[in-house]
Amino acid sequence: MARDVVYLPVSEAIDGYSKVISYPILGNEDGGFKSLKPDRFHAEHVRLTAKYPEDESNLIISGLHYELFYWDGMWKSLGCKVAQDNFIEFDNVPINALLWLRNLDEGVQERIFVYQKDKQVWY
Repeated sequence: MARDVVYLPVSEAIDGYSKVISYPILGNEDGGFKSLKPDRFHAEHVRLTAKYPEDESNLIISGLHYELFYWDGMWKSLGCKVAQDNFIEFDNVPINALLWLRNLDEGVQERIFVYQKDKQVWY
């Protein structure tokens, strides 16, 4: 498996649709693997500055609506907020979770990430 890649283990079901069989797996920089199983009993406060790392059009924009999701067998919403500045903050985000931030007003570029050491790490 490649490094710095998130894998979602699936199997093919009888009806032809893929079935998720495990939590996402992160291929670490050191060649190891880490399960991204969200810990709902240990949550943190996150401060997000972008929904995609490529260019300034994906930065958080004051006045726009955003929704944060985490993966736990399916995408689960952590709520919607209106940005008051060039960042947006969410409380009670499960640690070790795979995250996805959507701008509900404009733009389609989005990317999954984890929150580590007070910053977004993109995959």
